[in-house]
Amino acid sequence: MSLPIADRRVNGDATDTAILRFAEHLRPVSQAQSEYRKLFEIPFNSKNKWMLSLQERVEGGSAPVLLIKGAPDVLLPRCSFIQDSKGDVHVLDKNSLEQLMALQRRWSGEGQRVLMLCRREFHGSNPFAGREDDPAELEVIVAAHNIDLCIVSLVGIVDPPRKDIPSVVDICRRAGIRVFMVTGDFALTAAAIARQCHIITNDGVDSIVDIRAKALEHAPGALADTRGEKPVLNECASQVQSNDGVTSLVLSGSELVGLQAEHWNIICGYSEIVFARTTPEQKLLIVQELRARENYVAVTGDGVNDSPALKAAHIGVAMGGGSEVAKEAADMVLLDNNFSSIVVAIENGRLVFENLKKVLLYLLPAGSFAEFVPMLLNMSLG
Repeated sequence: MSLPIADRRVNGDATDTAILRFAEHLRPVSQAQSEYRKLFEIPFNSKNKWMLSLQERVEGGSAPVLLIKGAPDVLLPRCSFIQDSKGDVHVLDKNSLEQLMALQRRWSGEGQRVLMLCRREFHGSNPFAGREDDPAELEVIVAAHNIDLCIVSLVGIVDPPRKDIPSVVDICRRAGIRVFMVTGDFALTAAAIARQCHIITNDGVDSIVDIRAKALEHAPGALADTRGEKPVLNECASQVQSNDGVTSLVLSGSELVGLQAEHWNIICGYSEIVFARTTPEQKLLIVQELRARENYVAVTGDGVNDSPALKAAHIGVAMGGGSEVAKEAADMVLLDNNFSSIVVAIENGRLVFENLKKVLLYLLPAGSFAEFVPMLLNMSLG
């Protein structure tokens, strides 16, 4: 603990690590932890987009406090109050709400991952009294009181991509490979990071509105129920693919609900796509829809949430530092955690393929015939 905060080693999630370092600058975390005892916790998951902890003071004498951190767009509907810089609590009015949303959009547009920190204190009553040792009962009570939260702050986290990522993406694109981003981040954050990585190169980006408009324009009668039918690349999708210009698209997971085969035909024809705010089920759906349209799909991932998509892809590539579940589901593991290693693998794979083609061209038909005739003459003439 004598080392500077930036030099201290932290084991765990990168987001939690960043918040822990930030909190240490404000106040020693160990001191704050010694004053509270954790009664109950709901870990972060990709569906909720938030985590919750129920804490009580070690000294006692006051009701426990709910502490929540998560995505602002998910937590805002649960919030009724806001704390100012002086520590005073006010009702969350329209003006404060607009300022918060504008700040979130600005930070997200800069590629920052934005989190909202909230709490709820219970003055004059303790709904958890007598149930501190019953986790099942606590979970029910916590769920019922996870409303009327007080916003403490917004936190912006900068997680820049590795310097070699843009060049790697450019190499993949020149090799005829389309690189898509599938993430749980907010759409604005995901789009900004995708631009930094050269996954999106266009100034103009299409949305779900454009997809629905194109589907109606090119096939107005095709939006009937098409479940059970095998999707095919129709005229509309081929027009997207044959466009000389690069086409870019940003979609959120909630916008994928209810899409039909005609919509997916158009989506899968885009050159550059970012799928934001996706769940594990939606990641799996994206892989299945791409495969159904005769795309050869490779998926990279490192978390438990990526394992269904890793398993469903033609080839799943897990990071060596990722979870054991992801590595078990993948076909290949990058031990150096370096995305550029994929380029080396592709180069070697294509070299082997080219060499095999040359061997086959030599052996079939001319090569095999040239070798077969002397052997036949030798056998027949003695």
